Amino acid sequence: MNYKNFLLNLNTIFLSILNDERNIYSKKQLENIYNIGFDDYVKSNEEIKNILNNEIKAKDFINIFLSIISLNKDSLNKDLTSFFNNNLMSSDQISERINLILKKVSLNFKINDLSEPNLEKTSESFIDSMLISLSEILSDKYYLKICFYGKCEIIFISRRKSSSYCCPKCQTRAKSYRAYHSNDAIKEPSNNEKVESIENIIVSKLEPEKYDIPTEYDVDFGFFDDAETKNRLLGS
Repeated sequence: MNYKNFLLNLNTIFLSILNDERNIYSKKQLENIYNIGFDDYVKSNEEIKNILNNEIKAKDFINIFLSIISLNKDSLNKDLTSFFNNNLMSSDQISERINLILKKVSLNFKINDLSEPNLEKTSESFIDSMLISLSEILSDKYYLKICFYGKCEIIFISRRKSSSYCCPKCQTRAKSYRAYHSNDAIKEPSNNEKVESIENIIVSKLEPEKYDIPTEYDVDFGFFDDAETKNRLLGS
């Protein structure tokens, strides 16, 4: 099974198990990437239909791949345990589970030409073939990853550990989403933090000036501080 068929089959099984409302976008993406009709592909593939007939075993099988993705991640914005509410496995647990699943694998190679890697692993079991492809992908220094875009659940492979998106379309949409919601990070003042209205602000005022109002009209009243200052300045 080549890498393309491996990823197509893996994603088809994975997306078939997920809730329909959750993976509409992912199914459309898978159809565009591999040029297939999702439902038609499932109906035409007896091996996949047999796997999906036993949901518990199908989830257990996919959990192997989710566990590998989790082990390889640097940063991931998705909780992989939320897909099936299963605990992810450690490296040793993954190996044990795979060995329990494997039935019969045949190794074929040409003894007269060892200059080229010609080892072939084959099996009549569809699941065995999937696991053989997985081992070859990991041996070939590929990382198994899941798309970083929030609406996409497609599993893909990359030799770059920093790769985050299954295709350029998801990368563009993720950037647009971040740009659109960038202002959401600006914190709005809470009710307790709102600026107090002017009416409620207590303004400090100077005490009123103390002065004596004359009994007779004085044209200079209010101009001088007192009679002494007036006499000193006017000279009278």
